Amino acid sequence: MGLFGFIASFIAAAVFFVIGLGFALNFTISADEPDARLPSGSDYRRAFIMECVAAFLVLATYPFGWLPRLRPWCFRADGGPVIVLVHGYLLNRASLWLLRWRLAQRGYRNVFTLNLVPMLGSVDTLGRRLSDAVDELRVHSGASPVYAIGHNLGGLVSRYCELADERFTRLLCLGTPHRGSRVVALLPGQNADQMRLGNDLLERLGDSCEARKLVSFASLADNFVVPVNSAAGGERTHWFAGVGNLGMLIDGSVFEVICAELPGPQVKPLIVNEEPAGCG
Repeated sequence: MGLFGFIASFIAAAVFFVIGLGFALNFTISADEPDARLPSGSDYRRAFIMECVAAFLVLATYPFGWLPRLRPWCFRADGGPVIVLVHGYLLNRASLWLLRWRLAQRGYRNVFTLNLVPMLGSVDTLGRRLSDAVDELRVHSGASPVYAIGHNLGGLVSRYCELADERFTRLLCLGTPHRGSRVVALLPGQNADQMRLGNDLLERLGDSCEARKLVSFASLADNFVVPVNSAAGGERTHWFAGVGNLGMLIDGSVFEVICAELPGPQVKPLIVNEEPAGCG
């Protein structure tokens, strides 16, 4: 099999184990919750398959997320609203490439991504760095309305950014542990500690959880946010069943609801050989 085959097999086995463990925790803990709505067996199977596909896509593209951007913040006046995509825990901006590409196909040209560094830094630190990046983006875009889409940790970082100054017109949180998660108990990093149930940061953010501009996306089969009710919050919560936490980034039904929550791009859809959306 060779060294490469052994390493590939080990990584695949580790991915399957971690994903399976997350779903096992979801089922075990959710079953103990009062009035819990449990996904069906077919929902869990679909979520597991989608999560594995999403995980391998993330692994395959991960190195590219650290490459420098060729043209940061190249704003297009005819490109629709400014949208900032904020990645999740231990990920980088490459994890959002499919979501960004899909948005481009719908005509959203001003879609930007960035890396949250340091990777294991506190939500406070990452939130301040996101604030600086958004302020710089607003200068280049002429202070146009900015919409944010945050995935798990990225949702909390975006909410922290919003606490200091109202930078976002609307904030969409995909699989974000607004009130914490039990899954992160053994994970490393200051930000993982802050995602635990009952953390002081979550208490501080709690006051803004019902803000009218906040829209949450939650899944009954979430393998990162456990208990799953922790992902609910804001003006409204969109619930899904057969999709895991990473799977939200590639699921078609989730994407359609994202588009419904955004203002229309008011431009023609992106066609082949045309300049792609954004530069981040």
